[in-house]
Amino acid sequence: MLTMNKSNMLGSLDALDKPLIHSRTKSPNLSRAYAKRKGKSKPNLFDTGDFQRGMLMTMPTEKEYIITSDDPKVNFLIGNYGSIFGVSPKQQGKAKDINDKAIIEDYKKTVFG
Repeated sequence: MLTMNKSNMLGSLDALDKPLIHSRTKSPNLSRAYAKRKGKSKPNLFDTGDFQRGMLMTMPTEKEYIITSDDPKVNFLIGNYGSIFGVSPKQQGKAKDINDKAIIEDYKKTVFG
């Protein structure tokens, strides 16, 4: 599920499959000066890799998961781009299949050793 979330972010999409829109500029594009400096025109939240390397997922229950990053810029990025963590609607079926398979495997290990 982390891979799915990272893929969306790198594709300049939020957790709802919508373009990342900066809250202040209301634009899906980076400013010209920043875009020139970074060599890209759209935000992709790669953030020199620290943000994505710091991403982690916890599962408080088998039907609930929480994705976040331990990178210090997490609050800044959420403030600027909103809903960035989560599995997008078009990938939720695949995520459910992966999760169900993992639960079954864990159950088999527990019950059958």
